[in-house]
Amino acid sequence: MGASIVDVQDVSMTYGTTQVLEHVTMSVQPGEFVCIVGPSGCGKSTLLNIIAGFVEHTRGQVLVEGKPVHGPDPRRISVSQGKMPFSWKTKMRRGTTSASASTRPTPSARRSSPTTWRWSA
Repeated sequence: MGASIVDVQDVSMTYGTTQVLEHVTMSVQPGEFVCIVGPSGCGKSTLLNIIAGFVEHTRGQVLVEGKPVHGPDPRRISVSQGKMPFSWKTKMRRGTTSASASTRPTPSARRSSPTTWRWSA
């Protein structure tokens, strides 16, 4: 296999006295689709935030395209599980929505707060 897009090598993370991640090692190859699955509070979001560069890990190394991660970079993005786009659709429909005319905001779409969009039918 070729060079990894993401390499997480023996990464650990501690918040105060709480061990959130311990000795996590993984790699993502070009073209792979990867899911990080686990119970609430197990460190999934922390790992993604470390890879994105939003959080500094306590131990180990994270490489993206062969370069160490030392803070955010516009080439890496993170999408929160919070405010979901297309909230009126089922989970399956949100996951399969394409950029079609039916899913684009209408001219009457208005921004109601800094983090919430309201869409009109």
